[in-house]
Amino acid sequence: MGLTDTFTYDGVNSSDFGFYASGEATFDAPEKEYEVYEIPGRNGDLEVFNGRFKNITVTYPCVYHKLGNDFAGDMAQFRAALLSRHGYCRLYDSHHPEYYRMGICKSALTTNPTEHDLVSTLNVEFDCKPQRFLTSGEVPVTVASGDAITNPTEFESHPLLMANGYGNIQIGENTIGVTNTVLGKRKVADKVTDRSQTAYVSGPTEGNAFVTLDTSLMSAGDKIWFKGEDKCKYYFFFGEDGSEISDVMMSSINDLPFFPSLIKTNSQGLVLYLAYNDPRGSSYYYRYGTAKTQTENCTLTFTKGGTSYSITIAITLSYDGDDTIQLQVMFTVAGSSDSSEIVSVGYTQIPEIWAKTTLATSQETLYIDLENGMAYEYINGHYVSVNSSVWLGAELPTLKPGINSISYDSTITGLQVVPRWWTI
Repeated sequence: MGLTDTFTYDGVNSSDFGFYASGEATFDAPEKEYEVYEIPGRNGDLEVFNGRFKNITVTYPCVYHKLGNDFAGDMAQFRAALLSRHGYCRLYDSHHPEYYRMGICKSALTTNPTEHDLVSTLNVEFDCKPQRFLTSGEVPVTVASGDAITNPTEFESHPLLMANGYGNIQIGENTIGVTNTVLGKRKVADKVTDRSQTAYVSGPTEGNAFVTLDTSLMSAGDKIWFKGEDKCKYYFFFGEDGSEISDVMMSSINDLPFFPSLIKTNSQGLVLYLAYNDPRGSSYYYRYGTAKTQTENCTLTFTKGGTSYSITIAITLSYDGDDTIQLQVMFTVAGSSDSSEIVSVGYTQIPEIWAKTTLATSQETLYIDLENGMAYEYINGHYVSVNSSVWLGAELPTLKPGINSISYDSTITGLQVVPRWWTI
């Protein structure tokens, strides 16, 4: 074991904590999985390969060597760094720099400290997927129609394709198709909140919030909706006179995408929440290019200190058919006009807004993952699923050992392949 060999797990390098790794246990191969059948009257077993390899345990015997010699402290930090990772992470070592594995560090580290901790050893175990992935298989290869890619291993790989345009792509004997339009869901506006405060005895107060949509990839008729469980919140403070609020009633809101979800009261005032509905009803959608305005009036009544109050709530929600949605909430309070000052504080809120947009694939790079059959685009900082735009055929194409021919239609304007080579 040399004092230059290390492993790196999800960015954590063993030498950063004074540990150097032997590679003696990194040459093992995984076990193939078979179903074994014993057939009466037939000598020997019938073994059927299940088409997969089992996980493999990879162990790194490590030695501690560091100036300053704080084995206990370094060991604690090293253990925390390794065991804080979750799921499969990349595992590299200096013994095989041309490969990496996908592994999980699941167990506590076994230590063998020596006298005074001058040279201490430990074993680090990883439960790894059976493949050793070639780092060369991570490099995108630009492919012209009619080119070939040579798989240098003995195993079929499931590449990632990055395509522009639309049309058919043929890899070996398998063909996939990309349509010229795709439908994708994406966020087109962030949540906004307008805070208002008004002191009055009677008269109107207004909450007014508006949001600007990102319409850069929208086409006429694309669907737009509110998303999230956000609420508008309004406070009415009547001053402390010791009397409680009672007999609270509110009329319904029928045609707007929110409803009175909660009314709280105490001796000082009242809090009203308007929550957004699940946007499954057709009246809660907008269509790009079609303006729509909805107005609703409802009434909130209650009693405080022997006085009956009535708050008229006028709500207008409007979409201009282009890039602006506005919510206006106006309150008018009617009741005894005594000297008590009523204070209103409002939080008029519009949640995230999403749209199902029609996108031209020639404008964006389409990622087609042939390991899981998923397709997506990266648009304005968001991954958008576009599986409906890709036809994968009866069998996912793979890159077989040896030469693989690749061709595509002239409407495909560019193609890169991340081959993802692997071996055992």
